[in-house]
Amino acid sequence: MGWLKSQMEALEPRATSYSALARRLKQGNPSLRALTRESLATYLGQLDKGDASALLKHPKAWEALAELLGLSSEELDARLDPAASGERPRTATRLELWDVDARPLELREEPLPPGIPSEVQDPRGWPCWWSAPGGSGRTLVGRWLEARGLATFIQARTWSEAREKLPQRGAIFVELTGAGREDVPPTPPSRSLCIAANWRPPDPPTDATGEPTSEPWPLVECAPVESWLEALVAWLEPRLDQEDGFDREVCLRWLRDDPWASSALDGFGSVLGLVGLFVKHGTRGTRDAAPERLIRGFLQLRLDRLASAGKVLRRDALDKGLQRLARGLLLDGEHPPWESRPLVHWYALARGEGPDARWLHEAGLLGLERAAVQRASQRLPPDGFEVVQSLRTLHLLRETRSAELALRPPWLLETSLQESATRMAREEPAEVWGAALLLPPSADYVVEGLFEHFRTSRFEPLSRLLQALAPAAPEWVAAVEGAFLALGLAVLEGARAPADLGRELYEWQRRLMLQGPEVPEVGRELPRRRILGGTHLLAEGMWYLAALALSESLGKDVPPLHSGLDPWVGAPAVKTQLVQEEAWTALLKPAMARGRAAALDLGGRLFERGERGNPISWLQFPAFLLQGFQRDSLSWFPKAPWKVLMPELPSYLERHGESWLAFAEALWRAWLASSNGFPSAFAPSHPWAESLWKVLPPEVVADERFQDMLSDPRVPYEHFGPEHWRAFLTLWPKRNQDFMSAELRRMHAWHHIPREHALAAILQGLDDSHVREVLLRRFPELALEALRAYLARADWMTARGFVQGAPAEHAVAMLDTLVEEVLRREASMPGWLGEFLRELVMARGASWRKAWEWFARLVPVEGGEGPGRLPS
Repeated sequence: MGWLKSQMEALEPRATSYSALARRLKQGNPSLRALTRESLATYLGQLDKGDASALLKHPKAWEALAELLGLSSEELDARLDPAASGERPRTATRLELWDVDARPLELREEPLPPGIPSEVQDPRGWPCWWSAPGGSGRTLVGRWLEARGLATFIQARTWSEAREKLPQRGAIFVELTGAGREDVPPTPPSRSLCIAANWRPPDPPTDATGEPTSEPWPLVECAPVESWLEALVAWLEPRLDQEDGFDREVCLRWLRDDPWASSALDGFGSVLGLVGLFVKHGTRGTRDAAPERLIRGFLQLRLDRLASAGKVLRRDALDKGLQRLARGLLLDGEHPPWESRPLVHWYALARGEGPDARWLHEAGLLGLERAAVQRASQRLPPDGFEVVQSLRTLHLLRETRSAELALRPPWLLETSLQESATRMAREEPAEVWGAALLLPPSADYVVEGLFEHFRTSRFEPLSRLLQALAPAAPEWVAAVEGAFLALGLAVLEGARAPADLGRELYEWQRRLMLQGPEVPEVGRELPRRRILGGTHLLAEGMWYLAALALSESLGKDVPPLHSGLDPWVGAPAVKTQLVQEEAWTALLKPAMARGRAAALDLGGRLFERGERGNPISWLQFPAFLLQGFQRDSLSWFPKAPWKVLMPELPSYLERHGESWLAFAEALWRAWLASSNGFPSAFAPSHPWAESLWKVLPPEVVADERFQDMLSDPRVPYEHFGPEHWRAFLTLWPKRNQDFMSAELRRMHAWHHIPREHALAAILQGLDDSHVREVLLRRFPELALEALRAYLARADWMTARGFVQGAPAEHAVAMLDTLVEEVLRREASMPGWLGEFLRELVMARGASWRKAWEWFARLVPVEGGEGPGRLPS
């Protein structure tokens, strides 16, 4: 921690950042009005690192700082010269959190933040392979381990490059920044090594039978963001400038609920960057904001923090340079967009298409008016050198250990690529975005950009494509197949394409399509695309969905692509089942969740038309369930993909005029009527559980298959009514003989059962001391009430147990009640009573002195007083 940071920590109240200190200096100090808070914060950060040159240009700020810190100007001067002040500078390693304006991380003094797997933090558990995409905190972990002397940190593009840097001994953390998987060891070495890469480890070698001949790499994967999101935002909160009025709960709601923010939330780095945006813009500035506006806001935030660190472009010029850089990444066939690259590659990608504007600055030599020069230079694209250098100064192009540069944070790269692809489709010829479609890492961005145009009824890219026919050019063919896919998916979600453009595109896709090979079981296989293929949006099943949607919208106006892809005219086609299976497989990917509702509606229309296979396709399954519900014949299907369907069913039923809650209750009863175990899709941990459990039938609680749920602390007992608790009280007594005590105790239901049902459970014979203790801790007054009930039955043994576990405030009264009732009923003192009283005395519990009084009276010392036997 720098000397200024130490002084800031000592202030009352504590200044949490340079920005907070700058605000405090400016408050009530009119002489600093011309100096922006952001600039002053930058100068303070430089001062803390020993560079006072910028701050010394503002004497009033220097004097204000000395006054705030309680130092004279001479003492403040001495801080710049450790020899003069007698202090030795500390060498603690710090990591700036560039994507959010927060206090830096002291690597030697602080633990790693939430979101980092524990397995990669301790070399004693290595070797291991951390499968972590960029932005997961890989570099942070490497620097943290190295700062603490726990491991050597090596950053390299490939394993071959990293291997040359391996030390002879000690733990090693290797971050592989490239996509090349050559020469990676298929088995973990015997030394302490952790490899962090964007991909999973290679499979171990196998013998002739296919069995592995060695152990695989121990794999570590990043936990889902949602599992640590709240903890990371809570960790960030005290590091932020509290004077900005940061509201953690509002920030979390924005991160989770905003469509763009939640889609960009793919890792540790993204969370930091998005929280930084929220801090900068606040609730109003981030709600429903367009991604490109947020990018510009982020660039301004970074400019405010670091503009004084070196010459940088203005925000508008920087924004244009970033757009051109993203375009270059989409069209770069050598490396995926997210990979790091040598500096010379970044210069090539950022190079402007217009003339270099630097000559215009020599306005005096040319006799030009300076204002005119300024206007002209703003219309020219910024020079590639200036763009790259500005991005480096602003820590958006970050250097890796392999002397390469990567564009960060990940969400900025992702959003820039998508914005560039959308602009490319809008403004450039089809052969340009067709070229990007031919590159697998870029293709999804282009299809998404085309989809966005078509979804919002902007069909200019399609018109330009069909006016520039070039069937022999691979770029044009790719553009046709990409446009067909994007238009079909847009139509699937409700867009209405101009009929003439739709027919012409459909016809070109039919001409370009290749027929599949013969398959003995089904005859001629489904058709194939000529040049495109891949995963996610480019998957075969997504193309089939697009074809089904377009053929439905065009009807009889076009000749069919294939009977399986155009089932809307003529008799039902058997091959549609194969199409739907492929479509369903594509929709299972998390990235495709947005299109599931429209695809399931299409499946419903196929179901109504009679396009039903045996078994029914999952694409049609909601329609099949709806039919069963409407006919009161709903059945339970244990192998159905319930976890994929559950989020979609409420809106599907609503679109078809049915109540989700009524259907959910029927679904519970359908399972109840089956012989299957409790469905994992009904577990209370799922997002849809809240509404599902609202209509839980009481009979389910009484079912023995439900018993394990009673141990789950997440069960929403607030939805249990009297009938549910009565059902619960029929379940555990009949199972009590088979329960191990630990199973009975694990039932979280005891922590939620209402008073009247807790008493009923006790009176039914609940004899587990731990459970009784839980109940009596919640309802102490039940102790006396239950004791009297057991005494009325002369059930002395159970009564003894109650007195032993009595709440402290009732312990003496319960002991008196027990002893008095026993003595009233028995002709002589039973032997067990004396022993019981002695046990209470020896236990030194709340009632031990009262127990001693009774014990001394009923079991007197020989020669002492005490009746031993009661008079008749």
